[in-house]
Amino acid sequence: MSDSGELTPEELAERDQRRAERRARGEAFVDCACGNKHWGILGAAGILAWRTEDSAGDGGRPEGTDRVRRSEPDVLLQLRVSWSHRGGTWAVPGGAINRGETAWEGAVREFTEESGFDALKEPTGSHVLQHPDWVYTTFVAQVDDPNVELVPNDESEDLRWVPISEVASLDLMEPFRAALPTLRALIDKQVD
Repeated sequence: MSDSGELTPEELAERDQRRAERRARGEAFVDCACGNKHWGILGAAGILAWRTEDSAGDGGRPEGTDRVRRSEPDVLLQLRVSWSHRGGTWAVPGGAINRGETAWEGAVREFTEESGFDALKEPTGSHVLQHPDWVYTTFVAQVDDPNVELVPNDESEDLRWVPISEVASLDLMEPFRAALPTLRALIDKQVD
């Protein structure tokens, strides 16, 4: 950066190169005919991960040896950082689908980047939000290990397990709020 605080020509060129590379991958906003901007030239996808049990963690037992069955599933939610698109709201970890990825592959990549793990079972369903020039797919998948360590990245203000009955009480990203009944029904079908 120059003494005046402006970017040097080299820094400007480097910034423009990074932007071009992101755009080539599909990471840019779409001006949709619905009147809104959406993130992801090729669409976007995320995963509503869920669990029904976790470690008791009591007594002198090693963690993970006793499991506690919950009365209802927990779902993993992300509080989006303020600088992100629709920051300050709760939603699922997810983001733009890159060139050459299926919606599921993009969802897993984004989920892993934002949660720190990818130990998920195959998806058992999805909800598709279709716009004129853009689509967002939310997959539902159970975690392999209900005690997996969460390692949020810089796109997460918070990342936590929330009982499914409490999700609607949070400040949710509006498209996620609209999809929640369908997503919850998909989870309910899987719970014994």
